[in-house]
Amino acid sequence: MRKNIYRYCCTIGVILLSIAPSITSAQKLILSTVSDSALFYYNQGWEQVLDYGHFTNSEKAYRAMYRHDPEFLIGASLLARITPDPKERQQILNDLDQKSNSVSGDEKSVLDLFLNLTRLYIYRETKQTEKLATHGPATIKEGQQTLGFIASKYPDNIYFKSEYIEFLHANEGPQIALDSLTKLFSNPPPFMFGYSAQLKSELKQFDEALDIADQLKKRMKGKKAPYVHMVYAKAYQEKGDSIKALAHVNKALEIDPGHILALRLKKELAYK
Repeated sequence: MRKNIYRYCCTIGVILLSIAPSITSAQKLILSTVSDSALFYYNQGWEQVLDYGHFTNSEKAYRAMYRHDPEFLIGASLLARITPDPKERQQILNDLDQKSNSVSGDEKSVLDLFLNLTRLYIYRETKQTEKLATHGPATIKEGQQTLGFIASKYPDNIYFKSEYIEFLHANEGPQIALDSLTKLFSNPPPFMFGYSAQLKSELKQFDEALDIADQLKKRMKGKKAPYVHMVYAKAYQEKGDSIKALAHVNKALEIDPGHILALRLKKELAYK
């Protein structure tokens, strides 16, 4: 739901992977909700935004989750991150700030990170550039530390692991992120498979990146997946072909007119 907005340097992620304790692959972070329906829509929201790159469907899923259990705090924080309504984002954040101490341990660490990410969105929307500059680097570093630990301790949480790779990318660059992606995912889900194409593009490995995009297109055949076009768009953008990049961005927007990243990339390409 935030793609490489910031780039800062640190080395925590690599250290975490090397010192992580031996964990059985069945372990998964248990989240505080008693509603099976809330959990169903929570997972559906992740799947739609990451595996399919469909922001509108993801938002719908998170809203259904929220209706089933508004006290599911990590779930509510995801709605706060994805809503296109700044006022709603602030309202949810205010509510979560008052309730955040009702969870503890690793779940609290993840929630705190997601709330800090929500604050960054608000700073950007309200043009609080000084706060963004001050809190941005610390939050991105926090994301790498927190989700690096979660990825090691709870390897079945594939979406947290996916976000960890994004933070690692922002902090360490494409090569370390690609190496860690390969180590963490023996059979990458669609988002991570496509993300490897973006990393290879940034490393100027364009043929490999476009080959991955072609494989992803076949893998997602028959599914409404804007993400496929965004993988192509990012590859062509890095290659310097703005015309092809824009064509794929427009195809992504045909499927999901509310695709936040496609709208942002379209603005970037318009200035070239």
